[in-house]
Amino acid sequence: MAKQNEWWLSATWLDCFKACPYRCYLKYILKILPDKVADTLRTGTNWHRLLEIMGLVPESPCPDCHPGNVNPECVLCEGTGILPKALLDAAIREINAAYAVVPDYKEQEEWEVERIILLYTLSAYNWYWGENNYEIIFNEQQFKIPMVNPETGRALPNVKVVGKIDKMI
Repeated sequence: MAKQNEWWLSATWLDCFKACPYRCYLKYILKILPDKVADTLRTGTNWHRLLEIMGLVPESPCPDCHPGNVNPECVLCEGTGILPKALLDAAIREINAAYAVVPDYKEQEEWEVERIILLYTLSAYNWYWGENNYEIIFNEQQFKIPMVNPETGRALPNVKVVGKIDKMI
C-alpha cells in the first residue's frame, strides 16, 4: 500500500472516524466507497448546490462555463454563457438534471419526492430570504489550513483541516 502524503481532516472524516474507525480507514485511506450514496449526503449536496446558485449574481457570466468555452448543454445558462435574470429557473433546471436518472437502489416515487421536497424548500427559502438587503461576500468558500499543535504552536506535518463555509454575509 502506498503511503499517504497528506492527511485532509474534515468534519465528515471526523464523524466517520467516531462512528467506525475501520470504515474511516476503508473510505479515506483505501478509497473503498459504498455502492449507494446516503440520502442525507445526497440531499445535502444538492441543497448546497441550490443555495450556491441562488447566491449568484443574475445576468453575470456562468460559473460552470469557462470564458470562451461555453457549454451548449449547461443547465444553468442553457448554453448562453450568461446566467438568467431569474436564478430560480436555473436552480430548478439544475435539480431536475440531478434527479433525471433514478438509481437502482431507489424507487421512482421516493426519487420524485426527494426532488419535490428540495424544490419546495428552495421556493420557501427564496420567498423568505429573496428580498434581503444583505450583501453576500461569498458562498461555499472552501478552506484548507494546517493543523496546529496547541502546546507548541507548530503545524503538524502533512495534516490539513479542510472544509467549506456555507455563506458569508
